[in-house]
Formats: sequence, structure tokens, C-alpha cells
Amino acid sequence: NTIELAGSDGGIYKSFDAGGTWSVISRFREGITLFEVNPENNFEIWAGNPRGQLFRSSNGGLNWKDISRSLNSFPKARDSKIIYYEPRSKTLYHGSGFGLLASSDKGETWTVLPILIPQEALPVEAIAVSRYSNLKLYIGAGKQIYISEDRGASWKVRTIEGRGIISEILPDPKNPDTIFVGFGSK
Repeated sequence: NTIELAGSDGGIYKSFDAGGTWSVISRFREGITLFEVNPENNFEIWAGNPRGQLFRSSNGGLNWKDISRSLNSFPKARDSKIIYYEPRSKTLYHGSGFGLLASSDKGETWTVLPILIPQEALPVEAIAVSRYSNLKLYIGAGKQIYISEDRGASWKVRTIEGRGIISEILPDPKNPDTIFVGFGSK
């Protein structure tokens, strides 16, 4: 019955009665552009703002730690497009104008996961992990989807025609060979 929500007004809201009533847990003055909750521990949350800052909370959003400095070594990484936490491998993925980064320590440090395009060529806008294997990653950049079956060590690429850029990737929970792709504006 617990629902967490990041509002466009910069508020983080929580409902304990399936959305009947809401409480403000915290508020970001600049707004929120990224929001991710650890599905195995809803006290662990990451949020980003329009200024490229990245924050982590380990107590459900009551207090926040600025972990933005960890991105400073990567040009255009503060042009954050998506954060995605994969609980089986305990990996936080970060897609940005830099490319693709992975963290095994909740965003304190980052490792570059090179995809087939050079860093900073196209922003990574979408990230998903297979429900069947946490080794299988899907990355969306432009009109291309990158697929890795070894957690980013090697990649296959497919171009998908559609209007706009790939902004969402959803692996089919019932068929490991099917993924759904959504397009957003450029």
C-alpha cells in the first residue's frame, strides 16, 4: 500500500494507504528530474535536479547526501538523463550526455561502461535490465538500442525507426525475447 512519488514541484511524497492520503517527505528547491527507488529497500532513493546534482537518501527521503562530485571526472555526466538501480547485482546505472556509467557503491564512485559509440557522442536516455538475467542490459541512445548479455563487456546494436529518440525500454516480463521501446522528443 506504500507509494512514493516525485512531483514536478520538487516534492517527494509518500502515501501509506494506496494513494488515499499523501505526506511531503522532502522538497528540492530546484525541482526533480530523476528519481529512482531501490525496489528491495524503499528507504534507499536517488534523485537528481535540473542543475545536474545527484543525491542519495538511505532513510526514505528524510535526509539527502549530495553525491554529485562523483560525476565530475566524466565530461557531460551532469547532463543526466536517467538513473536505474538493478537490485540483483546491486548496481546503479547512470545515463547522461557522457554515456553510460555504473556504480557498485550506490553512486559514491563510477565505472565507465563503454558502448559502441564514443563517450559524449550521443546521450544515453534509456536503461533497462532483463528480468530473466541481470547480465542482460538494454541501453537507448538516439534511435539505437544497445544490447549486452555480459553486463556491458560487449554489445550488439540495432537501429529502431520511430519519431524522436528512444526514451523508454521495458523488457517483457512474460517473454525474455521481447522488449517494448518508447520514443520521446529530441
